[in-house]
Amino acid sequence: MKCLTILYPNEPGVRFDFDYYKNHHMPLFMGLFGNLIKRVELRKGIMSPTSDKLPYIATLNIWFEDEKAFMEGDAKHRDTLLPDVKNYTNVLPIIQEDDVFTVATT
Repeated sequence: MKCLTILYPNEPGVRFDFDYYKNHHMPLFMGLFGNLIKRVELRKGIMSPTSDKLPYIATLNIWFEDEKAFMEGDAKHRDTLLPDVKNYTNVLPIIQEDDVFTVATT
């Protein structure tokens, strides 16, 4: 299992429209990638135990199994998805791909 982690820094003047992301961008993304995506989480930061300022305003995790198919989809759909980013944020995200070794659920 792979996970794409996207972190949106909480910089001065940052804007992140959670409603737009949930109601417009995510359905667009899911419609393009379909069942290739196994799970998606969008999280809104609410507090930091080590600082008065949240380091990230939003965090997104996208789980997928087929890295090659995901990367091909990313290349294919990038021109559709990237122009929509300005509709929900004005900050450049930090993106990393992770290997997921253990997933615990209750």
